[in-house]
Order: sequence, then structure tokens, then C-alpha cells
Amino acid sequence: MSNKVVVENMIGSPVGFKMPGSAIVKMWEKKGQKLSFNRDELIEAYYIPGVEYFFTHGILYTDDMEFKKAVGLEPEDAEEPVNVVKLDENLKRRMIGPMPVAEFTEELKKLSYDQRQELIGYIVDHPDELKFEKVDVINKACSTNILKVLEIHKAENEPDKEE
Repeated sequence: MSNKVVVENMIGSPVGFKMPGSAIVKMWEKKGQKLSFNRDELIEAYYIPGVEYFFTHGILYTDDMEFKKAVGLEPEDAEEPVNVVKLDENLKRRMIGPMPVAEFTEELKKLSYDQRQELIGYIVDHPDELKFEKVDVINKACSTNILKVLEIHKAENEPDKEE
């Protein structure tokens, strides 16, 4: 088994932290960028203030179950991730579109605040994909009025109609 852990930036902003005991800074400049770590060094870095937050809130993500179990992100007996959802483009598209409302409601409960904000950003960028029956669920789960957000975004991005 490899001792390397690949970590991916899941948000549309730069993310980084300084490695413990060195001057090395690990920086993800964009969403989807992946960096490779030695597992033991990443476990040590996990306990740096803020780094744990990145992982528990889905800002940084790894598929490496050995790492996740070692730091307590996933239960020891887990075969698949159960605590931290990988909110990628496919899941976002499925959630706001064809996913049944009951399943959508349960999936939203699993998302961190930051992941919910990412989902709202996706909806703003892809309003035509949003199924109307999910609006109330989103409003309650995200403490926002998604239709108002879409209305404001549309108004801000329309060319001025003054002549």
C-alpha cells in the first residue's frame, strides 16, 4: 500500500497551510487542484489549527480511508466515506436536478456550511438545472432565499436597459 495521500481542493478559492516543522507551504491555487503528501506528514499537519477544518468541512478532500481513519474523519470499520461528502460537479448536478427530493434532503444534511455555500454558488451558475420542488428544502437547509439570490444575480448580470 502506498504511503502517498492525494488531497484535492474542492472549493473555488485558494487554500493552503504551512507544513509542521518546516518552511514548506502547501498551496492549492484553484478548485480541483491535487497535491500529494506523505501520509505521516499529512497526519501531523492535520492537527495544525485550521487544517482539520479544511477536511471536516469538505474544503480539502482525500479518498484515502487509511488517513481518514487515522485522524478520526471516518469510523474504523468504514469501507466507504460516511462522514465527509465529496461534493464534486457531478453530485451538485445530480442533487439540484434528478435526485429525488427525499434523498436530496438527506444529502443536504450531510453537507457542511461551506459545502452548502458551494452548492448555492453552483445553483447561481446553473439556475436552469434547479428543480423547483427543491427550493423550499434549500431555503430551510441553507437559511437563504434561493429564488431571491437568483433574481439578484440575474439583475446584476443583465446589461442596462437604458437608452
